[in-house]
Amino acid sequence: MQTGPGCPWLVGSAVRWISLTSEPRGVGPGAFTYAVNPNAGPGPRLGALLAGGRAVLVRQAGTGGTRPMVAENGVVSGASFLFGSPLATGSWVTIQGLNLSTTTRTWRDADFVNGRLPTQLGGVSVLINGRPAYMYFISPGQLNVLSPEDTATGKVLVEVTTPQGKADPVEANRTLLAPALFLFDAGDRRYPAALHPDGAYVGRPNLYPGAAMRPARPGDTLLLFGTGLGATSPATPPGEPVGAPARLNQTPVVYIGERIAATVYAGLISPGLFQLNVTVPDLPPGDHLLTVQASPSFLTQTQVYLTVE
Repeated sequence: MQTGPGCPWLVGSAVRWISLTSEPRGVGPGAFTYAVNPNAGPGPRLGALLAGGRAVLVRQAGTGGTRPMVAENGVVSGASFLFGSPLATGSWVTIQGLNLSTTTRTWRDADFVNGRLPTQLGGVSVLINGRPAYMYFISPGQLNVLSPEDTATGKVLVEVTTPQGKADPVEANRTLLAPALFLFDAGDRRYPAALHPDGAYVGRPNLYPGAAMRPARPGDTLLLFGTGLGATSPATPPGEPVGAPARLNQTPVVYIGERIAATVYAGLISPGLFQLNVTVPDLPPGDHLLTVQASPSFLTQTQVYLTVE
């Protein structure tokens, strides 16, 4: 696994049929090994190792069958992808598993009926707490959906149905808000997918190969993107397209390092996608922790860094 120098990490198995065969902890870049028990069942199974707070999926074939299966702990935030991350009304959700679809595609214009987001793609649908989710992306190993409107909190069931059958329901944690920042895959998902106003990405050069990138500077205005940040005015139900940006009812507090960044704008710009325009405070060069506080009890994921020069 890749992690920063001096950063401690811990690995554990989330299922009984996967066991570690190496030291479960280390500091800085390192490696771990594991073993799996034989799968005598007819269907495939999917388990996970929890490594540094993130799920490392382990797929194991069965003796046959195409029945869909959702991974244990396979329902996560579509922005953070963190193990155990919650979902909320209008937040993007990723579902990981096996045989979830026989095709790979995103929604198309033809999938929208009467101006509503689609609740099925290619015969694949998802219920969250018994309510249809809105389908954006389907593939054999992953679904991306928008969580429906609901007031329930706590454990809820997520149910996936495909033309090949139904997956066993799995539990997810539903909260009033589920703030999370969208990140680059580069750098072990440590950096936000942020933009300068001219369209250049925020980050050190070559962090994301082929993309124009430069670090932030004090006084710069940056565009951050997240999900699960709350209600807007005017209200925008999750199943409807966003015709015009809608401001958040409660402006989040954005911390860069230990300083508060002035938030110039905070609102919904497309289904489930929020934009925050923030001004970088006076900070020394380096990587600084970036956190968005949607309310006193709801913050975005930890260990996200903004590069300042």
